Amino acid sequence: MPGAVRISPTTLKAVTATLHGHDRDEMAVPSYSHWNPAIRALFWKRLDTALEFADLKPGDAVLDFGVGSGIMLPSYHAADARIAATDLHVEPARAMARERNLPAEIVPIEAFPAWVDTNTEAIDCIFALDVLEHVEPEELVALSATFKRLLKPGGRLVVSGPTESFMYKAGRAVAGFLNSHYRGEYHHRDIFDIDRELRAQWRVERATWVPRRPLPRAFLLTRYAPAQV
Repeated sequence: MPGAVRISPTTLKAVTATLHGHDRDEMAVPSYSHWNPAIRALFWKRLDTALEFADLKPGDAVLDFGVGSGIMLPSYHAADARIAATDLHVEPARAMARERNLPAEIVPIEAFPAWVDTNTEAIDCIFALDVLEHVEPEELVALSATFKRLLKPGGRLVVSGPTESFMYKAGRAVAGFLNSHYRGEYHHRDIFDIDRELRAQWRVERATWVPRRPLPRAFLLTRYAPAQV
């Protein structure tokens, strides 16, 4: 399918205007707005790859877990998908939906458990893009089970996460994430830990690095399907 719909820096800054700076930065707004085209290209390539892995079909139901600024909402809409999303901060995604006139069900994280109860086996594809590193280790097992509960038979989970390598952290510094919080040092684990834990309940269908070798690895993207019990 085509790559992610490009969103202008002006729009991203507008929809996240009500957030504190560190929350805006963790939604990667500075990276998508960076003066250096290589930084912008790296982050857009991550989203392009996630959409490629998702292989969305018209009418598919998607859940964006950790929707952030709502940067992916226009891409889901362009794929003619039915959109649901959740986050700690839902106003940016709601603002994106309003700005683009997108039909999207955006659920505050505190209402997510009740939403899950009414959407069992209702989702074709779950996106969890650069969000699971913020989840406590003991919570990931329960969240993984929730994802499996939400998916229809044949559904898939698309995950991306940072390698937390030296080059990744150096890249964050170049992108403007200078203090320890913005460098990601509060992340609970890296993508290697997350992948290892998910493999206990999921089967890997596709995986790749962004950027690809021989360039330094910044992100791992993986498409999972529920493992057969």
